[in-house]
Amino acid sequence: METLTLHARQRKLLYILNYKHGIITGKELSTQLGVSERTIRSDIAEINRLMKDDGIQINSLHGKGYCLEVADRLAFHHLFLEKENLQTKEDRIRYLLLKLINDNDWHDLGLLEDEMFISRTTLENDMKALKCRFSDRKPHLALLRRGTYVKLEENEIKKRNILIRLYCENWDYDSRDGIILKEDLINHEMLNQIRLVLKDVLRKYHIDLDDFGLIYMILAVAVSYSRVRSGFGVGSRTREGTLDLRSSGRSEAEALPLASSGTSANAVRQIFEQLHQTFDVEPDESEQRWITEILMQLCTQNFTDSKREAVLEHTSKTCALLVEQLLQELNSEYLLDFRMDGNFCKDMLLHVQALMNGIISIQLQSKYLAEKLRLQYPYLSCVAQYLCERLEQICELELGMEEENYLLPLLISGQKHDLEQKRGRGIQVAVASHMNSSLTGYFIGRLREAYGGRIEIQGPFPIYDRQRIDRAEPALVLTTAQMDAFRRFDVPVITVSPLIEAEELKRINDHLKRIEDDLLYKKFSVLQEASLREMDWLRIAEKPDIGEVLSVLADHVKASRGLDLNHDAEAYRHVVLKNKVVFFYTDQVKDADLSMDGAICKSTFSWNHYRNLRGVILAVLSDKKQLGRLLVLAEELSNFEGISVI
Repeated sequence: METLTLHARQRKLLYILNYKHGIITGKELSTQLGVSERTIRSDIAEINRLMKDDGIQINSLHGKGYCLEVADRLAFHHLFLEKENLQTKEDRIRYLLLKLINDNDWHDLGLLEDEMFISRTTLENDMKALKCRFSDRKPHLALLRRGTYVKLEENEIKKRNILIRLYCENWDYDSRDGIILKEDLINHEMLNQIRLVLKDVLRKYHIDLDDFGLIYMILAVAVSYSRVRSGFGVGSRTREGTLDLRSSGRSEAEALPLASSGTSANAVRQIFEQLHQTFDVEPDESEQRWITEILMQLCTQNFTDSKREAVLEHTSKTCALLVEQLLQELNSEYLLDFRMDGNFCKDMLLHVQALMNGIISIQLQSKYLAEKLRLQYPYLSCVAQYLCERLEQICELELGMEEENYLLPLLISGQKHDLEQKRGRGIQVAVASHMNSSLTGYFIGRLREAYGGRIEIQGPFPIYDRQRIDRAEPALVLTTAQMDAFRRFDVPVITVSPLIEAEELKRINDHLKRIEDDLLYKKFSVLQEASLREMDWLRIAEKPDIGEVLSVLADHVKASRGLDLNHDAEAYRHVVLKNKVVFFYTDQVKDADLSMDGAICKSTFSWNHYRNLRGVILAVLSDKKQLGRLLVLAEELSNFEGISVI
């Protein structure tokens, strides 16, 4: 096949289209890639030109968007071979890592420069990043250096753990063959043979794995065979002469309980026996023990018993203590009480156990789904970032954005459970109707259909019976008549038609959300709320960069409140709101009062991978507990409709 090189953005564009399973607009692609729609069209034209003869085309559907058509998956996978694409830092780190793993000899830096077509400075920076990611953290595979020569520590299990992780990062779930970084290490035929045997044996022994677990096992067995063929068996012995299966960095206190060792060992033994008939290689007992431990770890991740006691038996005591500590931190720091949420506790126990075992579930495609969730749940996005940083410290792993993407859905489900506990049987909603019984019954039915257990309906009450409505103590009143002319309530009153049109559903939903926010987040004092709502937006007429906007805001804060704030975006935590406003915040300013300042820009601007940004908010918190309520208010105030920039 002719060598075809796509630059990183074009490959990312193909990743997005491949994951989408349908049509995606040019505007969505523009936002996710951080470039203009014109650039998107240019990239698509270039991809179509290069891939025309290989059955890979990006089709443009007038008025709808783009979709990917792949007639030849092997040709598609060929585009992602690391040896053909070294434009980005990530590409180079992967290439360098595979080079050092696949050869135990010392490598001359000068030869690596020539081979990778990069400068010595770039190579040194790449090696620093590699060391930070894999040497300073688990699996703690040392990068050794002797003058201008480098090599990796000779620890086979650590190398294999890294290989499996690299392959998992580049797996294509839309294809049987997946995406492999290097064809000559693991080929598609090998993967297919292993897949068939694994599915048959796991079914026979009633071992259930999810998609990630099955793929991880396929890759682990493939790595075992390919490494043995290359002369690198896991039988590399420790100084004591015995196999050290804990060389991934896991301590004895963190070791996985071996409840399923018998079944797993028997299954792995049969897998190797069947594969021996296919491959001209016979791995020794140490290979089987290594694969058996991996299978037991994956079985723990797929443990389905929801009872906490059962989960505790399948995870280490260390993990239980760590999860308990994290739950206490979330409650004290962010007012999120998940301690009585059995599902959240179970999921976190299993996830932390997997991290302690060095197994990280990475799906690059999922980050595009997570980006949409971040816009919907900015507060929980901030919590996910905090939790990810804590897990990095605890597990000594580099996790980053992929881990935040994994944690965010767990936090969303956990908060929904927390909200259900706090609102009890539902938000009390009184229905006052002047309609006949049939229409009123239809009205109540529509409400139950739309909001289910989210509300508890009181009534229906007659319009003129104020005392009965008051006795119900509702949080919201829904009425079919204009009651505000002759009835005043201390709670919101919404007049709607029994048909409940779309706009009325939205109004009801907005009110319910405000009530739920009151249950979830710490309220501000009357003075704090009034002060924050009086926030004036600074107007910036020129098209700025993020540093200039922060400088303007920081100078304004210093002039108005005497606080010295950093002008550098990296000094703050941040989240992007749905109104295309970047919300920067800090709780590190000593003795500072709660404050929020904003800037609105005449022209949209870009920062990092965010595009079409319209404004910036700079917030100072005295307590993390204020963050949830502050983000709710920030989203409300950053609705720029009707605001002009002169």
